[in-house]
Amino acid sequence: MKLVLLRTALGLILSALGIQTIYIYVEGLNKGTSILLLFLALALIGVGVYFLTKAGKSDATVFTKLKNFRNKRIDENAVFEQALEKNNKLTEKWSKTVEKRDRLKMLEISTAAQTQTND
Repeated sequence: MKLVLLRTALGLILSALGIQTIYIYVEGLNKGTSILLLFLALALIGVGVYFLTKAGKSDATVFTKLKNFRNKRIDENAVFEQALEKNNKLTEKWSKTVEKRDRLKMLEISTAAQTQTND
């Protein structure tokens, strides 16, 4: 992680220096500044962008996690059985709910029938 931070800081600093050097070159065009200043600026920006891309990829932190994830083999049968158990539990709950609903409907029908006969 320190390497990533170091590369990021170095990339930002070098890119900023390159932009500043381009500014100095453009300001000094009327005074006759050397073209070497422009090449220096482009080199600084190039190296800065290189460090930023190396820091942005950060394979050291991401790749380690991916290797650990790939090494964990998932047993497909265990996953299937867990899903099957969950489905069986839901089906059991649903059948109890339907049974209670049917009982309540029968009670409603019987109470409606009793109130009609009493009237």
